[in-house]
Amino acid sequence: MFEFSIFGTILLFTSFLSLYLLYYVKDKSEDKVFYYFRFLVFFCFIDFLTQGLECTFTPFYLKSLFGHLCVFGYTFVPACWLFFVYAFTHQGKSLNKKTEIAVLIVPVFVLIALISDPWTHWFFNSISFSTSAYKLQLAYTYNWASYLGFYYNFALGVVNLFISVYALFKGNKLYKKGYIVLFLASLAPVCLSPLNLTTVYPNFSFELAAFVISMIFLTISMIIYDSFDVIPIVNQNIIEDINVGICYFSNENKLISV
Repeated sequence: MFEFSIFGTILLFTSFLSLYLLYYVKDKSEDKVFYYFRFLVFFCFIDFLTQGLECTFTPFYLKSLFGHLCVFGYTFVPACWLFFVYAFTHQGKSLNKKTEIAVLIVPVFVLIALISDPWTHWFFNSISFSTSAYKLQLAYTYNWASYLGFYYNFALGVVNLFISVYALFKGNKLYKKGYIVLFLASLAPVCLSPLNLTTVYPNFSFELAAFVISMIFLTISMIIYDSFDVIPIVNQNIIEDINVGICYFSNENKLISV
């Protein structure tokens, strides 16, 4: 019924770490950076938890259930990552609503393909127990909707990496630590995800491993260095040298800090 594995334990631990991050930023949702970060962490939580449970349980029907549910998570991670990266590198500004909706069209379609898969088989061609060296998860033979999602998410990952690199060289130097973290966190999926299409360790999700690595980078930066909170950075580098009172307001004219 149950099977202990190091990788499954790491996934479950990272899922609870994601929950903690949701709690950690719960009072910062007025800031667009943390608003999108919450969505990113939420979908990572779904992905890590369900795939961790797939590694832990042994019955086929449970593995298959969790293998389907994880798609609800990882399908939206790169899109939320893009919104988060853009907001931070543009000092809290978000993409316009039409662009955000356009970015979400493919993930929503992929999710519809997954839900309709029992009748259409657009997402999976077949599912079976793995016969390769990696046996913690089932062996999935994917169809065109799955590949559409994979290539689309990889393309978003490249865009995220490009934005991070551009900000690192052209952005405000006050946020350089945050830009470095974004670059490293965006680099992992772009480098590791293509290995899913190779015969290197068949059935193992390198994309999932990349998301775990990226989440660890973000967690360390968020909790220890507070790299994505703009107000402390500005206070440390500018405001402390000014001898008058200053109030921070959001775009909605809500008081953020004094």
